Amino acid sequence: MAEAAQDLYGKLLGTLRRNLAFIDAYLARGGTLDEGTMTRLDTCRLVYAQQPEMLRIGRRSVPRRPIRLIPGPFLRA
Repeated sequence: MAEAAQDLYGKLLGTLRRNLAFIDAYLARGGTLDEGTMTRLDTCRLVYAQQPEMLRIGRRSVPRRPIRLIPGPFLRA
C-alpha cells in the first residue's frame, strides 16, 4: 500500500511540475496573472519544492506549511 501511495505522489508531483512549466512558459511569452493568482502560484511553488524532501525523509508535515493559503478549488484536478 505504501508503494502505491508513493507512486501516486510521484505522478501527482510530475503533473504539478508539468503544469508549473506550462505556466512559466505562458509568463515568459508575456502572459499576465492577477496579484491573487500570483500569490497562489508562489504558494504552489513553495509546496512543490517542499514535497520531494518530505517524501525522501518520510515526514508528513513541514513547519509553517502554507497549504492553508490555497483555496479548495485550486487544489482539485
